[in-house]
Amino acid sequence: MNAHLTNLSICGAEKHYCSDAEIAVPALPERTEHYVPVSHTQVLDLVRKEASNNGLEILQEVHSLAREGKRYFGMMQVQSAQFNEPDLGFVIGIRNSYDKSIPASIACGNQVFICDNLMFNGDVKLGRRHTLNVWADLPRIVSEGVTAITKRWTKQINRLSAYKVAPVGDRMADSFIVDTFRTGILGQTQIADVIEAWYEPPHKEFEARNAYSLHNAFSEAWKRQRPDTLIAPSNVLHQKLDEIAGFSAN
Repeated sequence: MNAHLTNLSICGAEKHYCSDAEIAVPALPERTEHYVPVSHTQVLDLVRKEASNNGLEILQEVHSLAREGKRYFGMMQVQSAQFNEPDLGFVIGIRNSYDKSIPASIACGNQVFICDNLMFNGDVKLGRRHTLNVWADLPRIVSEGVTAITKRWTKQINRLSAYKVAPVGDRMADSFIVDTFRTGILGQTQIADVIEAWYEPPHKEFEARNAYSLHNAFSEAWKRQRPDTLIAPSNVLHQKLDEIAGFSAN
């Protein structure tokens, strides 16, 4: 199996590329009547175990800490021998917190190897807050999340194939970009980045005027954002591009 390794990074973190030992350093808060902390290491170990159980090979990982170690963000680039799409890979996003701000959760992302962009999909996002009986639910939630990722693989390959044959002209692209701004998934400062990536594609593979190139114009503009903030806007973007491409996600 050919593995395409790329540079994973997490925006917004204070400490990047943490080792397992560094992830384990921040002190776990004390348990209370209604708060049951789960360590960053425990969440990470659960995801690694379920990836292995589902036949996923972890090609590389990156882990970051923020707020003096109270918040953890991780990403794993994974591959499966069942699927071989040279332009597309999958990333599992992981997050956890010790300050009650973030539940222990995972999300699924597409990784476009050509430009090292990442796009998260909101319909594979599962998590559990650190409340009573968290350990009765968390292993099952992580298992369901990783299993859902493997089930999505074929659908995502078919989706991007549909995008590649769906023509998009400049006028349609302009209207689409304005519409996404009005719906709130594209920030005012990002409009120029999307327009630039559309009219002056940074990679030859995106010079074709189709929905695939438009998709990557957005991911190019979003590549500096923290991955977990992309889940909701990415989901809406895919819904809109699915309409253009005539692709059914069901």
